[in-house]
Amino acid sequence: MKFGIKNIGPIKDCSIALNKLTVLCGENNTGKTYYTYSLCAFLEYLRNTNPYTFSHEERVGFLETGKLIVSVKRLVESYSSIFSSGYMKQFPSYLAKSLAIEDAATSSCIVEATSEIGIHDSIKAFIEAESSKFEMIHASGNKLVVSHDKGSDDIICSYVPTENMGGASPQLYPLEDSVFRHVEWMFLMLIRRHLPRCFCITSERNGVYMFGSELRFFNSILANASIKDFAKYQTLRKRFDFRGYPLPVRQEIDVLLRLDEIQRTRSIFSEEDSLVIKCLNNLVGGTYDVDKSGISFTETSRNVGKGGEIGKIGLNRCSSSVRSLIELDYYVRHIARLSDILIIDEPELDLHPMLQRKFARFITTLVNSGVRVFLTTHSDYLIREINLLVCAWSDDEKERSRRSTELGIDKEAFLSPNIISCYVMNPSCAKQMIFEEGRGFPIESFDENIRQFSRLYSLLHDNICVDDSADEGADHEKRT
Repeated sequence: MKFGIKNIGPIKDCSIALNKLTVLCGENNTGKTYYTYSLCAFLEYLRNTNPYTFSHEERVGFLETGKLIVSVKRLVESYSSIFSSGYMKQFPSYLAKSLAIEDAATSSCIVEATSEIGIHDSIKAFIEAESSKFEMIHASGNKLVVSHDKGSDDIICSYVPTENMGGASPQLYPLEDSVFRHVEWMFLMLIRRHLPRCFCITSERNGVYMFGSELRFFNSILANASIKDFAKYQTLRKRFDFRGYPLPVRQEIDVLLRLDEIQRTRSIFSEEDSLVIKCLNNLVGGTYDVDKSGISFTETSRNVGKGGEIGKIGLNRCSSSVRSLIELDYYVRHIARLSDILIIDEPELDLHPMLQRKFARFITTLVNSGVRVFLTTHSDYLIREINLLVCAWSDDEKERSRRSTELGIDKEAFLSPNIISCYVMNPSCAKQMIFEEGRGFPIESFDENIRQFSRLYSLLHDNICVDDSADEGADHEKRT
């Protein structure tokens, strides 16, 4: 998939081809967050847009026979049509609301996408998934049903009279528009389950979870407030809309408020013996839990003996690294799905260089397991570790095993250079870095700063050595 955006914030024209792992580097204030949040908003926009419109013939047939069959192949074609022109004229208005900025700020914005973002793979997964169904009682007194059977190439829309109608023929014509609005909504709800999902972990995550207990407490008050207290809490309700924050931050807060619900579900990686979970445990160093008293963390202590544990600690008393990783932990254990696109803005925040390297190995393992990842970073440690893992890759299984033993790194963390892309955001645009055999992706801004440090330390060392030699010479003259 290639996603490009023009004329927003500091970005004049930025187009990035998303790979299974895409890394975006760059100096501050070059537009990385603008691009990241715009990508997140675009993927969410797709999930909330139904490109399939029922023709006049389909409407008439549905009203006369009570059944409408939609081919999954036609569904794929309808999604492909979104990208056929390359421009999304209605998206800038949606983007302004998603970024919590004025409409004028996106009035000249142009969005360009050149493929279906994994739609074909998602539709294939849709066909192979378990049977699913949406149904509702319409105002006309009829039951509307949209369903799909496992392995079927068709989605079936139908209506039947309810028992309280006494088996009378459905009367839909006076409510035709209302009926089809509801059918289209159920149709969208059915298929969006299988469209690529975007899960964004923002650079604001530590602040969100630092005040998690307070947010959950006020949300509980609002949820349990009686009707007579509505006016009393009206101001608080408005504040809890969080409309002044970008969409990814609002979604992050929503995840925080639903952690107890989320932890009752299981992701595709939920088995403790899975490689992804083992890698995650090594990174996080403990386990999280949510109960009525709030969020807590139990550390697997290095000081209590192998496998030992210490007691639970409230999240507000935990280190910043523990708060920084909680959302990733819950995503992997309880939410992750193979068609997902995981976006992480500055994953290195609050992580020691050792943890940054572990994070890189975890991400490449996750990518090899089927989840697509988009990262923005300022971390030289993270980039260098990813470069190491890409350079260690070999198409030959035996050679990968040999290198794994030699480096002491699990071979499942090695990443093929074909499934990673790296970009550097310059003022107004992004430049793709070309992989160099044996070196990886050169990030010039990182390398130049390292060279400057080397020159300064070398100069300082040389001056110190000269001064020391002069002092030794003077001392020798005094002694003689």
